[in-house]
Amino acid sequence: PKLNAAVLEMFRNEYIGTAPYVSCFPSVRHHRLCPRDQFLILSSDGLYQYLNNEEVVSQVESFMEKFPEGDPAQHLIEELLVRAAKKA
Repeated sequence: PKLNAAVLEMFRNEYIGTAPYVSCFPSVRHHRLCPRDQFLILSSDGLYQYLNNEEVVSQVESFMEKFPEGDPAQHLIEELLVRAAKKA
């Protein structure tokens, strides 16, 4: 228990926002897919705290060109973690 408390303290994060922290009213966008669309990105707002729309599209396009059989979602997660770590 003593070590658990120490480890958990390292990950404790003070939230500066205001209540309610979670809303049951989602923000929904509609987009009609067309033949020239190459991919669709479904994400939470956490991704967009560190990347904007253009950066997300650029990251996915670049990754898919270099690694056609790779996992672009995993790549976005890794990029997000790198940026979050730098910001922290």
